[in-house]
Amino acid sequence: MDESLGAGQRDTQTLVAIIKPVTCIMRDTLKLVWSICLYVSICAAADSGRQNCSPPLWTADVISELSWARKLPSSSLTDSNRTGLTFVDEDTLLIYQIEVDTAELSSRQSPVISSSYKLQMSVFDLVSGRMTASEKLPTWIHASSVQAASGGALVRTGNILRLYSKHLIKMQEAVLPPLGQDESDTIMVSASRNTVLSNRNNGNYSHFDVLDGGNLKLMQSWSEFPPLRRLYSISDTEIAASDFNQEHILIADFATSRWRVIAGKPSLQCVGLPTLVTNTTLVTSCRPFSYLSTEGTIIFQDSFGKNESLEQKAAVAQRGTAVAVSLNRRRGSDFWDTGRGLQIVARYVIVYNLALKKRSLTFELKPLPANDLDYALSPDGSKLAILSDRHVTVCAVP
Repeated sequence: MDESLGAGQRDTQTLVAIIKPVTCIMRDTLKLVWSICLYVSICAAADSGRQNCSPPLWTADVISELSWARKLPSSSLTDSNRTGLTFVDEDTLLIYQIEVDTAELSSRQSPVISSSYKLQMSVFDLVSGRMTASEKLPTWIHASSVQAASGGALVRTGNILRLYSKHLIKMQEAVLPPLGQDESDTIMVSASRNTVLSNRNNGNYSHFDVLDGGNLKLMQSWSEFPPLRRLYSISDTEIAASDFNQEHILIADFATSRWRVIAGKPSLQCVGLPTLVTNTTLVTSCRPFSYLSTEGTIIFQDSFGKNESLEQKAAVAQRGTAVAVSLNRRRGSDFWDTGRGLQIVARYVIVYNLALKKRSLTFELKPLPANDLDYALSPDGSKLAILSDRHVTVCAVP
């Protein structure tokens, strides 16, 4: 050190000489710790997914090229108007997709008359791994879906509902009323598979028809104002919905229009899509994931890390024993993983064992799905089926 400096100057220079390397060490240590934490958290989730589904029970490339469907208005990866899957029973998986035949003209009024859109269904036996049945039906571009009901696979093509056996033999058929001007409709099935709800709505009202999931017989009908359009689910007796601001969960018995608030902020940071699991319990795919009673009692919650969030869809096992959700992890463009340009760097499908109140399986989607994503649980919750673009994987759930 320069002896010509005064005592005060020497002390200051000494302090700077000490602080500067310490600051650099702290900065570098912080970067290292942050990197290790991020690496460990990502690898732990990925290893959990591989360990819990290795080897898979069944896997195959099933879906054909659907890039044309990305031109539709929906930008969601999960969209029943393109593709999806469902368990008909414990060992039977039905996979469907909407195909387009440009050689034919599309008809919105009648799916029976020539249409360029076809609903292609394929049934697979998971014990043998073989396709056991297939069927192709004319349909519309915005009114197609396949859901599991107590009477079989509930197939919607336009304004026609059909129940099919696992061998794709038609068992029942019902025709939905024609839609009026500015009307749209939604078909929903309860987790028990016993109840089907048709919701025909416009800007002024909703008209509800409750059908028997076993035979499509009309059980109840009513209308109410204002209309119910999105973020709702049903049990065999009730409807659960998010309020306009997605801050509270509302529940009403069928045909009563008497809505009651059961939960909301601050116990729930957000609501998202309330999904009824049984007649007395429901979950919310939000932060945190919440499992609660229809009286509003919190049974279990699971929090997530920074920049992690859930998709709205929750797939429920018929017996109410398990729920599957999709978790997205994002990463920012700066050192602190914030700011603009957040991008999805990982996706997982998580299965919750509701009796044990914990995660029972975490499956990482690799590569990331670019176009389509769907997932379903077998009736007893022992199997998870995942559709990621063209690829389908079936896992055993511990």
